[in-house]
Amino acid sequence: MPSYSDRSDFMAGVYVIEFESEEHARLFVETYGSCPVWPLIAQLPDRRKVFVLARELKAQRHGEFAEESNTLAEHPEFIGARSVEFRRDDGLVGILGSPRLTTGEAAKPPCGSDCSTCPSYQNPCRGCPATRMFGL
Repeated sequence: MPSYSDRSDFMAGVYVIEFESEEHARLFVETYGSCPVWPLIAQLPDRRKVFVLARELKAQRHGEFAEESNTLAEHPEFIGARSVEFRRDDGLVGILGSPRLTTGEAAKPPCGSDCSTCPSYQNPCRGCPATRMFGL
């Protein structure tokens, strides 16, 4: 199973995600709070908004992680959001400590999501990097 621990394997950025309601935002935080590549997820003072500090593998193929053409910013509906703002800053990888991510360990994503019901699965997402299905 692939294991990633070198900082050069990762890229980073920040999302601000706006939902229709405070409840939708709370459920998003509850669902994705254990994501291994999103080490910080929290509701903002405007309780309809969520802050995500994302640390992604450079080799990931879930979607576009560029600031100018970010998949989630272009398709907030993929995560049930009203809007998504994204800023990429790979310098954030350095302040998060030594990243460690081993893929292929779990049968299901640790957040509890069902990839087969996600509209971006296979279009272009290949599944959660913490599961056996990653890369298939």
